[in-house]
Amino acid sequence: MGVRGSFAFRRFAATAPGFGLNPVLEKYDSSSGEVAQRASGAAATRPGGNARRASRLLGGDAASPIHCTPPPPCAESRIMPGSGEVLFIDPAIDGIATILQNLRPGVEAIVLQREGSSARQMADALEGRRGLEAVHVMAHGAPGRVRFAAGEWSQATLARDRAALAAIGRALKVGGELRLWSCEARKGAEGEAFVAALSRAAHAAIAAACGRVGAAALGGIWELDGRGAEVEPPLTAHGAAEYAGVFATMEVVVTGQIPEGDTTTSMTYFILDEARNAIVGQVVLPNGARRINGVAMTVKIPFSAGPFVIGVFDPSGNFVPAGFLSVEKPADRPVRGGAVGR
Repeated sequence: MGVRGSFAFRRFAATAPGFGLNPVLEKYDSSSGEVAQRASGAAATRPGGNARRASRLLGGDAASPIHCTPPPPCAESRIMPGSGEVLFIDPAIDGIATILQNLRPGVEAIVLQREGSSARQMADALEGRRGLEAVHVMAHGAPGRVRFAAGEWSQATLARDRAALAAIGRALKVGGELRLWSCEARKGAEGEAFVAALSRAAHAAIAAACGRVGAAALGGIWELDGRGAEVEPPLTAHGAAEYAGVFATMEVVVTGQIPEGDTTTSMTYFILDEARNAIVGQVVLPNGARRINGVAMTVKIPFSAGPFVIGVFDPSGNFVPAGFLSVEKPADRPVRGGAVGR
């Protein structure tokens, strides 16, 4: 498969029953010959000491520079022997390291990029492939939607991606499926209509979730279309049990008061899920205001039961809560006044 665009794909597959990584082709910038750094998680997307310290709390999923010798721009990506299924992972989901370390034998995984059409990325990665049993997608979802870092799939977007979706469908064998591990993508009338439209666009059977997908502690289950064990997730049984998140997002509200002070500089504040000891989001606020100013900002984060706290990292890398800010789930938040942002 020829390399398309500025980046090659980074592939992974299980090297032993269920465990281990086998990178075949590292992602690199073919225009400069320099190895690219893949950001994973909100805290890793912003440079600087605070983000680097925040990455310590990401449970091994935080990005680090990928060191390899980049292949030439015309390099070929060789297909894994025996790979009958391909899994595409959106970079916005939690627990990517857990997923990659617990692939079922025969499953090849590709982490998508944050920029560019997700459907086109998949189609390019599958160019020349035929006879796949399944193409899996792990991304956040909602009724009638699959939400990627690079944009969503919905009934309104399918026409735009029709050519790429058809190419994905051609990689499947007769009877193969496109499997959407995205929370509630098939739920309700909107979900059923979306799945039907996607099936027509891809010329393929679609399996999708009616409920939450992922950890049982958060109400998730590894099941599509109510078919139980008939549809295997791309993870081993151990990996599915170990995965701690669900493929859904939620909104929290950061509230508080910005003190009087310097209005020309800003600070990044990180939202910490205390139960999981993981950074799940961030906001940037001015260091001060001309007068004390109330703030209420809605922030989208991966679904979690919390509790949450917001703060910064000190020079020693210790998390320090910001006493003038708090994080509330909408259901827990009393009605109050104040400036509102999003």
